[in-house]
Amino acid sequence: MVIVKPCLNKLLAERNLKQIDLATMTGISAPVLSRFDKNTQHVDNHLFTIAKALKVKIDDLFEIVDNDDLFETVENNEGMLKVDINEN
Repeated sequence: MVIVKPCLNKLLAERNLKQIDLATMTGISAPVLSRFDKNTQHVDNHLFTIAKALKVKIDDLFEIVDNDDLFETVENNEGMLKVDINEN
């Protein structure tokens, strides 16, 4: 399974931009941009507009994590077992 997480704020920080700067560049309101990383669905037109303004691919607006990378397969006396490697 794949987990997709928006990372617009990270991209903005890397470019020393604020959401208001991107709003000016794209015409997308700052409140809409402020919710980008919290949303699970995104307007396709916004994705293309943001990617074009930041000169990135749409994929770059998201961090994609393979859920299998979060687990380690170990063998025990009952067979194979997946263990969360991110537990504290």
